[in-house]
Amino acid sequence: MKRKPYLCVLLATLAAIILFAVFFSNSSGEEVFQVSDCGVLSIEEQMPAEYTKHIIEDTAAYTLSKINLHASDGAVISALFRVPKTEEPLYGAVILPGATVSKEGAQHLAGELAELGYASIALDQRNLCVIDFENDYQLFASGDVPVEYLMLSDALHAVDFLITQPGVDAEKIIIIGESNGGRIAIIAAAMHPKIRMVIGISTSGYNTEEQIPRNTPDNMRKFYYSIDPDTYLPLLPPKKLVLMHANNDSIIPIELAERTYQKAGEPKAFHVVSGNAHGYSKQMQPVLKKELLSLRKAR
Repeated sequence: MKRKPYLCVLLATLAAIILFAVFFSNSSGEEVFQVSDCGVLSIEEQMPAEYTKHIIEDTAAYTLSKINLHASDGAVISALFRVPKTEEPLYGAVILPGATVSKEGAQHLAGELAELGYASIALDQRNLCVIDFENDYQLFASGDVPVEYLMLSDALHAVDFLITQPGVDAEKIIIIGESNGGRIAIIAAAMHPKIRMVIGISTSGYNTEEQIPRNTPDNMRKFYYSIDPDTYLPLLPPKKLVLMHANNDSIIPIELAERTYQKAGEPKAFHVVSGNAHGYSKQMQPVLKKELLSLRKAR
């Protein structure tokens, strides 16, 4: 299965893409990561991740299962899968928590999604989504797979898991991420054809085009573009980008989120709430509900 964005197809011929692409494969050889000359990452997967599942809670309102996704590099990604008990159609959501936040820490949000008819899978991301840019670049430069690329692969596998679950509408999958998790979510939404909406909470792109000097070596330029959500914004439409941000967020200033939003094409929405919270807050509940209900009603 290929996860190949189409931006570079618009910018160059296929031959040129192949000529300038950087190729990586994980140790098992089951996934090939490619970075084009314009810095767009694509992933070619030979087979989906295997998983194990067992129920740990079974209430009148929902079931909660422990999921172990077995990635092709040998890692086991732990997740929680919450399914509401309802007679209505089920929709699917992948939740990517922010840095240092576990899958358990995302269960309040998962519970709210369940009330709206969404089955969700929340991941314990590698390094709990703490990103080491220097180490990832060194891996990239040496021909190894950066951890961020593996985080992205895990998110895509979580989508694949969702769409195979009984009762889940495979045509209305969303991905929602907080902070660093939101950055991974935006890139994943550009890659996976089943994702209909991406919700980024307290997140932004890196504005790589203005942050790195013009004389930056090509290899380094490609890497930093490849991990910047801003690079993938042209690939999102017709999928909707929704950003939610506190006006006094001290971790990722709102100005950075506004800049990313301005770069994005329609359909999109930007919701600002008061306060200094970083991550999902109670003030975001009404707009989250509004956006999710609107997707459910869409054809």
